[in-house]
Amino acid sequence: MRFLLFCIFFAASAAAIPAYAEKPVIGFAGLASDSVRAASILSMLERSLGETAGYAGVFDPVNTPLLRDQLSRFGCTGERCLAGFARDAGISVLVTFSVRDRGDALYAEFRAIGPDVPYCGKLIYSTTYRLPLRKNASREEQLFCSDEISARFLASL
Repeated sequence: MRFLLFCIFFAASAAAIPAYAEKPVIGFAGLASDSVRAASILSMLERSLGETAGYAGVFDPVNTPLLRDQLSRFGCTGERCLAGFARDAGISVLVTFSVRDRGDALYAEFRAIGPDVPYCGKLIYSTTYRLPLRKNASREEQLFCSDEISARFLASL
């Protein structure tokens, strides 16, 4: 009888523990843009990064509009504040980015922060991409560029 109870207890407790590791949670926050065109690409990059991370299956993306709302509500833009916020929210990797308009091209700067162990709020990866978009580029062309930059960034992360 005791052996039977032990077997039932063991089977129930083994079923409660997942046999695989959970995917790391990733958050994307567009922090700054300096023109209407840059702001448009910034919002497209936020959407594209979240979708690409979800499709890839490596990361579990956070709700980007909610993350942006919380960061703006708390006025959190400094690296230490962002790392603390991400750690408290359970985010494994926080990607912040900004888009600058330089006339003939846009420049997207990405910074990935690891808020928890082993990175402890340090920078994991940083890069800048040049988007050679004309001033009168169509929305489709802007979407294609943001999708390509998102995929290149996530592949290099």
